Amino acid sequence: MLLWLGLFTFLTLFVPWLIFAAIDFLKDGGKKKLLTFFGISIISTPAFYVQTLFVVYIAILFVFVFEYVLRNKTLGIKRSLNLLLAVGAANAFWILPVLYFSLSGSGVLEASKINTFATPETQLMNADFGALKDTSLLKGFWFNYLDLSQAGRFEFLMPVWRDHLSEFGVMLAGWVIFVASFIGVLISIFRKTLLWRFSFLAVFLLCLFMLASINPPFGFIFSFLGERLPLFGQMFRSVFTKWSGPAALIYSLGLALLLDGLWGFLRVYKKTAAALVGVSILGLTLIPVFPVFEGELIMKQGRIEIPSSYFNLFKFFDSQPSQARVAFYPIQTFWGWNFYDWGARGSGFLWYGIKQPIVDRAFDVWSSYNESFYHELTRAVYGKDREAVKSVLDKYDINYVLIDKSVTIPLQGKEILMVPEMEEMLAGLGAKLVWEEDFLKVYGLERINGSGFVYAPASFLRVNQNVVLGREDVAFKNEGNYAAIPNSSFYPFSDLTREEVSGVSYQEQGGYSLVSLTRGLDGEGELRVPGISSGDKYSTLAKVTLLGNKLRVSFEQYPKLKIGQEQKALPILPDLVIGTGIIPDSSIVSLGGSVIRVNQGEESLAEVSFSVGEPIDLYLFGEEGKAFADIRQDFLESKINTCWVREGRQGLVEVNKENDIVSVTTKDAVGCTAIRLGTPSGKVALVNISLPFRSDSGARPHFCIVDQDDPQHKCLNTDVFYSTDSAREWTNVERTVLLSGNKTYWLELAARPSDIQGEEWQIDYRSPRVDFFTHLDSARYNGRVWEELQKPTSFTLDANARTLELSLVAPAQEVNLATAGKLSPDNCDLFERGSVEKTIGKGYVELIARDHSAVCDFAPLTTTSTAEGHLLRVVGQSISGRGLKTYVYNKATGKAELEVLAFGSKFDKSFSLLPWKKTEPGSYVLNVETRSFGKDIGQDRVERIAVYDIPLDWILNWKVEKGEAGKGENPIKVSRVSKFGTFFYRVKLRASDGPGPTGEGENEGLIVLSQGFDRGWMAFGGVEKFKHLAVNSWANGWIIPQGTGDVTIIFWPQYLEFIGLGLMLLGVIKILSVKEVDKREGDILQ
Repeated sequence: MLLWLGLFTFLTLFVPWLIFAAIDFLKDGGKKKLLTFFGISIISTPAFYVQTLFVVYIAILFVFVFEYVLRNKTLGIKRSLNLLLAVGAANAFWILPVLYFSLSGSGVLEASKINTFATPETQLMNADFGALKDTSLLKGFWFNYLDLSQAGRFEFLMPVWRDHLSEFGVMLAGWVIFVASFIGVLISIFRKTLLWRFSFLAVFLLCLFMLASINPPFGFIFSFLGERLPLFGQMFRSVFTKWSGPAALIYSLGLALLLDGLWGFLRVYKKTAAALVGVSILGLTLIPVFPVFEGELIMKQGRIEIPSSYFNLFKFFDSQPSQARVAFYPIQTFWGWNFYDWGARGSGFLWYGIKQPIVDRAFDVWSSYNESFYHELTRAVYGKDREAVKSVLDKYDINYVLIDKSVTIPLQGKEILMVPEMEEMLAGLGAKLVWEEDFLKVYGLERINGSGFVYAPASFLRVNQNVVLGREDVAFKNEGNYAAIPNSSFYPFSDLTREEVSGVSYQEQGGYSLVSLTRGLDGEGELRVPGISSGDKYSTLAKVTLLGNKLRVSFEQYPKLKIGQEQKALPILPDLVIGTGIIPDSSIVSLGGSVIRVNQGEESLAEVSFSVGEPIDLYLFGEEGKAFADIRQDFLESKINTCWVREGRQGLVEVNKENDIVSVTTKDAVGCTAIRLGTPSGKVALVNISLPFRSDSGARPHFCIVDQDDPQHKCLNTDVFYSTDSAREWTNVERTVLLSGNKTYWLELAARPSDIQGEEWQIDYRSPRVDFFTHLDSARYNGRVWEELQKPTSFTLDANARTLELSLVAPAQEVNLATAGKLSPDNCDLFERGSVEKTIGKGYVELIARDHSAVCDFAPLTTTSTAEGHLLRVVGQSISGRGLKTYVYNKATGKAELEVLAFGSKFDKSFSLLPWKKTEPGSYVLNVETRSFGKDIGQDRVERIAVYDIPLDWILNWKVEKGEAGKGENPIKVSRVSKFGTFFYRVKLRASDGPGPTGEGENEGLIVLSQGFDRGWMAFGGVEKFKHLAVNSWANGWIIPQGTGDVTIIFWPQYLEFIGLGLMLLGVIKILSVKEVDKREGDILQ
């Protein structure tokens, strides 16, 4: 925060001097004045630590240069060129490297997860203050910014200023000042003795245009520039922080021009009147800023004493090797913005005191590799997978893990940070606690690649893949170090570890869903398909046929594989056959979690799912002779109790019974009852429950079949409440469930309340109908049926094969926000500002938020298990505003698994939910949010949301092998490394035994520079330039011939800074060495 305020202070201080020195030189010319401008330009360079501020400065400077050129033609061009050359020479040392990054890496900034949220939200927050009534008062989005107060709750950052500038008298004073300023600028046009009169007006209007951003009347121009020039949108997403300073300067100048004009006019007639007018105007300027005189600046929390522990931490790292990487923990959010229990908040400050490189989420926007590290580590830590934690720390060459226990999460407990769990995993990995003080701990790790950032791995594999921004690196986890050598092996589905995935298509076939994944191939190779692991979920299509007294189940060819245009056969389950003692006209089959009805002589197709390796049970039931369990008396006589009350509410459950109808009214409470179904005889039983219900208030039914001996009372049937529409007319909701024999079961019936506090719901029930079907026959097929599916398979790829398509049966849970979500719109803004709407149309749900409000909705994904892989599909359109925010809460980890934005006039996006194998199985809850950030209207239409079960663990391990892909020893080793600065390494190599695995000869090896991959890094052996490639999807590597002795590694963009410093020195020398000439000609350089 101090640095942030410091650079804006520099900008406010130096831009007036820069403009003054520039126009002074343009007006008179002369070596002395150019040298003065050049010196001020050099001193002011810290103001451009945020490079966007330099663009602001140049835009303003260009206005004055343009007017000067128009007025003076040739003379103007000559002096302007001299001026601009001086600007370039003074700033070239940082401009040239920034240009390199802008051309080569600006996409990283745009694609970072932080920016996908921050850019549109910040733009809209700024636009909320883009009206003239706010820009005239220099009010910006900080006035609506929320921050954690000392009371531990979120409040407005600047409450005193909000109240002060909302008083009409204060606003009126500010508007009078603005109008006076504008008049001053306007009348200056008619003062012909004023050289820059048109520039003052142009800068005034330019500041207003930029501060207005997308607001009318010229907002369409701003929007056009942002759409056509993405870099423009990134630079000026927060126009207030960039343009409020120049606006304040030109407003002040306008007042000065007005006062100067008034003095010149009035003093001729009455000096006292001129003085009174001037004093009055100056007095008005004190009214809007009066809180400053009471000690109110931006935020009192900005004045915080940093605990001494941090300074002692800095001293500790001063004594440690500089070539060591430090990882910061906790990692609870991707925002890179932490709150500390000692009062601070912000993006961090440790790197200002620690010389070693630090991996911190604050750098996600600058490095996709930094973001990848935290994606992978977050998954490993919250998955409680110690070996995965080790793999991530090894991959990114982490020497130290710095744990800061003072980090907290506002309004939540610290349990979600998983600090004790992380410490336990580090201890289990052999990490040593090397330093501790107060709430800070440092764990030291032994590097597998030795000390220093340049090393030669003992062995490596050639795998040409890129998993940047993935949450898991299958290649590194399976095989260790790998180099991305062209035309080498790769994992075709490795991109599924990223949050958003592409190359996905969907087919809905009535009773089942198909998902197809298409990937590209690059010529010959061998496709290795792993066997399906025991315990994994396997879904396919079962074709059930009843002929005479025999029932046959055959399985369709799914998963289905297509290579190029040729279909390939993957292993499938064998046919299952059972015989019955009778010949039924129709039967009901229970198989793989599905209940399938089949008629004599016909076949039925159904989606089924099994647990791989487990026996398959096939049950056959008949509808003839089914038993009806009459529970009508029990239903009418059962007592409905209050079994849950919303926290902080009194709750209401009222029951009315009339004839055969039981009516229940609820408010902030749940009414429950239980009816005994009995104990089925035999080994198994199939029961069908049909519950009649109706409601005029929008209430939905709920029931569960439970095992009396289950202490958790787990619901055996699929969800009823969230997947059933409310109905005004009598409607039946049915569930069919397979029960084990010799157990006692109960039917739990409930009347649940509205999600809106204080709203009454009323629902009518009639007695459920309970039918037990006749058990005809059954069979169990042991684990041997899985033998073929659990064996690895391979397919030869020819040179013409360019595509790989995998089609899977994917059980889907459709999410209908019209029924599963909140019936009435919920304003989830912290202060419940504005208004919200939820409109249910034909085939869509529309969410609308106005005036700082936010409309939120949710749906429990009751049939999705966190232990399995899934694809989430979101289809709709963003009509206006930021876009639809979708996040998926993981009940197993206690945090959001996914948090993404879907935006665009039309969107159809797919996101992956990776399986969590080492946590307790749980389910997910889907949440959506449409938010308004001010005068904008957030309007999103959700047309479809579905979650598909996909065996991601199995698919991710598919591999295309090329050539001799086995891992080999590295034939070279690093014996010594000398480092100079941050951009130059001298590496001494020596030979080791063993051929290299690159496929380009047995005498080639690999050296690695453990820094983020950038094409600016180059390695040479004498005059020979070595082949540069990515290692482990993030580091730099080079293929080195065996026998090479010395290698020089440089980062050539660093030399751009040296060139820039040289240009600065050359500029000084050139200006000092030239002779003065006729200033009227403006050419002061010979």
